[in-house]
Amino acid sequence: MNKTTQLSIKTAITGLALTFAASPTSAGTVDNAMRLFDNKATTLEAGGILSATIQSSTSHSYTDNPRLNHSAWGHAGRWYNFEVDVDTNTGTGIDTKINVTANNKSDLSPAFTVYRTDGQWKGGTATKIETGITGNTPHNFNATGNIGDNGTIWMKQGGSITVYDFLLDKDVTVTNTADSNAIATLAYANSGQEHDTDVTNWGEEIFNGVYTRDGELTYSDGITGNVGMGTAEMTLINLKKGWYTIYVGGADAAKLNSKFSVTVSSVPVPTAVYLFGTGLLGLFSARRKSLTKV
Repeated sequence: MNKTTQLSIKTAITGLALTFAASPTSAGTVDNAMRLFDNKATTLEAGGILSATIQSSTSHSYTDNPRLNHSAWGHAGRWYNFEVDVDTNTGTGIDTKINVTANNKSDLSPAFTVYRTDGQWKGGTATKIETGITGNTPHNFNATGNIGDNGTIWMKQGGSITVYDFLLDKDVTVTNTADSNAIATLAYANSGQEHDTDVTNWGEEIFNGVYTRDGELTYSDGITGNVGMGTAEMTLINLKKGWYTIYVGGADAAKLNSKFSVTVSSVPVPTAVYLFGTGLLGLFSARRKSLTKV
């Protein structure tokens, strides 16, 4: 029996019970996995930095858990909110670097995904209807897909899911509450294991490295980054004003686990670039004076 057939049968059998389980009171289901930065701040300004140190997760909360078909384990990973303020010097967004590093680099392969949200991330909606092969969201979700892909509907602003209700003998649609306000996936960085679509719970691809998604050029001017032993990092160029959330977890079940740190920092404009810019201004000013001199 293939994965598609299994999913169809499982959704049909569980549709009735899960429909009644869906209610506004079940929203905000990753609340226990939410974490604050050390100084409780959420706003990243030009020249600023947000840090969360001595954090803990599991070695396979992002991927590589065979019991979840290698998809993400929403309750075991960690979620961080931050807001980008405009650079008052330029009126533009902020070049933003996100780094996750294990305290013991040989004992954890960190991975993370960055999402754009409409306001502060509120934890999603636990409809429990979006059901994969190994369970339902958000306990098990798709951390590398675009918002709107299978395994991310519980996060999506205005997202809804339809199942067949045997008692009512009709399809029933459940729509997310206000706790679901994710708009787009920008990118992910994975220093751990890879898994292909034919083995993952939601049919997602999970690669090693830094990979952009559909929100990359909508909310930034580009994304760069790299991964290594015990570390994952990306820089979002000219990240636009607004709210973002980061999901962080481990990506190698063979590791022993290690505490880790998360930093979100504003990348300063290199001094050479600044001096070059001011030099050009001086040149243009001198040129203007020579042209207007009588």
